[in-house]
Amino acid sequence: MNNSTIDLQNLHNMSDVIRHWAALKPNDEILRFYPQGEGDSQAYSYSEFNQRCMAIASQLQDYRGQRLILLFHSGMEFLEAFFACFYAGVIAVPAYPPRRNQNLDRLLNLIDDCQPQAFLSAHSVSKQALPLCQEVFNEQSKALPWINIDTINNSQASQYKAYSAARDDIAFLQYTSGSTGKPKGVMVSHGNLMTNVEMAKQAFALPHNLRCVSWLPLFHDMGLIGAVMMPVYWGAGAILMPPAAFLQQPLRWLKLLHEHGKHSPVGCAAPNFAYQLCIDQVQEQDIDKLNLENWVFSLAGAEPNRSSTLQNFCEKFARTGFKPESLAPSYGMAESTLLSTTGRYQRNKSVAISAQHLQCNQFVIDEKSTTTLVSAGVSAPNQQLKIIDADTRLEKADGDIGEIWLCGPHIAQGYWGQEALSEATFKAFTADNKGPFLRTGDLGCVVDDELFITGRLKDLLIIRGRNHYPQDIELTCSQAAASLHLDNAAAFTITEDGHEKLILVQEVNRSHRKDFASDATARLVRNAIAKHHGIEVSSIVFIRFASIAKTSSGKIQRHKVKQQFLDNELIQIAQWHAPEASQALPLLPEISLTQIDNTALQQWIQLWLAAKIKVKVSDIPLQAPLDGLGLDSVDLVQLTAELEKWLGKPLDSMIVWEQAHIQALATTLQELALEANESAREDDDELEGFI
Repeated sequence: MNNSTIDLQNLHNMSDVIRHWAALKPNDEILRFYPQGEGDSQAYSYSEFNQRCMAIASQLQDYRGQRLILLFHSGMEFLEAFFACFYAGVIAVPAYPPRRNQNLDRLLNLIDDCQPQAFLSAHSVSKQALPLCQEVFNEQSKALPWINIDTINNSQASQYKAYSAARDDIAFLQYTSGSTGKPKGVMVSHGNLMTNVEMAKQAFALPHNLRCVSWLPLFHDMGLIGAVMMPVYWGAGAILMPPAAFLQQPLRWLKLLHEHGKHSPVGCAAPNFAYQLCIDQVQEQDIDKLNLENWVFSLAGAEPNRSSTLQNFCEKFARTGFKPESLAPSYGMAESTLLSTTGRYQRNKSVAISAQHLQCNQFVIDEKSTTTLVSAGVSAPNQQLKIIDADTRLEKADGDIGEIWLCGPHIAQGYWGQEALSEATFKAFTADNKGPFLRTGDLGCVVDDELFITGRLKDLLIIRGRNHYPQDIELTCSQAAASLHLDNAAAFTITEDGHEKLILVQEVNRSHRKDFASDATARLVRNAIAKHHGIEVSSIVFIRFASIAKTSSGKIQRHKVKQQFLDNELIQIAQWHAPEASQALPLLPEISLTQIDNTALQQWIQLWLAAKIKVKVSDIPLQAPLDGLGLDSVDLVQLTAELEKWLGKPLDSMIVWEQAHIQALATTLQELALEANESAREDDDELEGFI
């Protein structure tokens, strides 16, 4: 079989790649998806997936060159629709499906920005999403057609008119994180995509039959490109599970790596928090059942890699056969399609540096320091990486900190509809007129060809692998109560035990200084942050009016506020900190959901929530929205996992999110339990004649 790099480099787009492999090995598996993270799965061969994409594309060809918003859960239907857009020459725009109790501003901003011509979805999503959207859409958006791909039959592939997009054509818009203001849609061309997956193939130097085993969301570049497109490109394919299935039980991910590692080398990509979650939650007795010798590659990126996390992960899973060099700390971003640097993990590539000097953008090695940076590897092939002084645009010497600038054919085309911002970000030139370069906004330095990320020019927060803009969080915080000053807040993170902890510093209005209800206000702030951003607050410091640090032009000095917080120098009115001592989560009652009293069920849910967020049971009102109790999204997924055990059958991960309050959740659970019992009785009736 000729699967040489030359053959692949001559192809123009990923639909050509699928057709290439479908012709060479039609019956080999390209994708397998486990809806529950274990148990039953669904799979496609290359020829089957090629046919499915052609069938869907046959109904999209009238939209060639136009934008379609994709609203799917993270799974096989999303991939069918996404690749079908490539086959049809449509610009795909992935988005999260809206859900009840969720702010729809991000979707509305995205629609306003890209002006789509239709929505692609599936019946299971559209039946819930359509009513929510119709409540907030303007007349123009309401008139847009919805195309449910599950109504498209595979026989319609015969209607497909062969098409291959040019390398310069836009493949999809990857919208960057941020919940307020104008979103930024990164324009990724087919050429950008093909270049970057080839760069990764050369940089990783992996076995040609290595399959990726991933739980990452498919709406973002790391999951979509790193875990799916890259292994599809080199002809191996991917094994997938929903993000919720991993968050419920991280062991499921490792078990799939174990199981599929019996048949071929396996790899994956994951942010730092995923490795930490495995450290924290996988039990010793479960580790003894794992064989991870064939897990030969594990990209670590999407958020700062912690030396302690990577080291502890290697130590904890050493007896499974997992090798430290399988870890590959990497760096990249949507604006560079995905990958920019990578390298194999070695403990001697973690450097202890002076935290005090780092605050001044100086890279000074200090072996006594507890501040450790992990190398993000070396520059990928066919890319220029320079460290530039952001003000003078002069190139920095090795070991000096500056802004990371990138150049190469993988750099995206700019931001959709934002010419001025695209010009400033994607077409930067050095003082000696070299370029154009992408200005990443990230700070770093190169030491012996290894890149070390040291910070951000702009204060992007990365929590559990997701990007959050501090100004978004600050606005939510300030709007949570009338006693808080609307413009004077600072959001930042600190690192404790390998985890990023969110800290809020907020001014109190002068008029409320004497009657300020700190506990009640802290609860309002935590609930608002959890509801709108899906993250948990670690500490809130309420400070005196007009005391927050600002620049001469009136901008919040977040770094200075952070240092004042660490040095206990803020002018405080009150403060709230999440309790340090963790409370034991209550065990599931030894009674079925159909038999337990509804009031007792509500009380158990109250107890679980109170223990999880370390508050009194009296602080958990029965009629409070579940997504507004100070829980983050991971907490709610873990609650779903507990309820799933009790129910004794898979539970839709959206059930908990969509309930109005605890009382509604208890009622819904008992209704589901009764339905399950009725279904089981029907099954028994059908089997009775065969026993």
